[in-house]
Amino acid sequence: MLKGIFESVMRLIGAAIGIIGAIVALIITLIHFTVSAIQNGLGQAHTPTGIGMFILALIGAIIAFFFPRTSSVLMLIAGIVMIFVAGWAGVIPLVILAIAAIIVFLDRNPKPRTTAAR
Repeated sequence: MLKGIFESVMRLIGAAIGIIGAIVALIITLIHFTVSAIQNGLGQAHTPTGIGMFILALIGAIIAFFFPRTSSVLMLIAGIVMIFVAGWAGVIPLVILAIAAIIVFLDRNPKPRTTAAR
């Protein structure tokens, strides 16, 4: 019973960190868009991709309780793509989302292996 509570708490912590990482990804995207728009004019930023990665990371954080492996993959993909969206500033959400993905992934329930009858 205590193990089940611990798993729930760890998934909650991973989901909370994932939501924070998604919000940071959105903020970094908006800052990058603003700076890029001032320097180069509109139409030069990867804003739609950054907003898409925010949504992807948010979905990954929300489904952490039910699908931990899928959640981890979604958060990692969003974090990695943020480097392409915002350059070096994308490392910040990558680190946060990677921590959340690791917490959620390590807390998954591995299915017991079954051996085929011979």
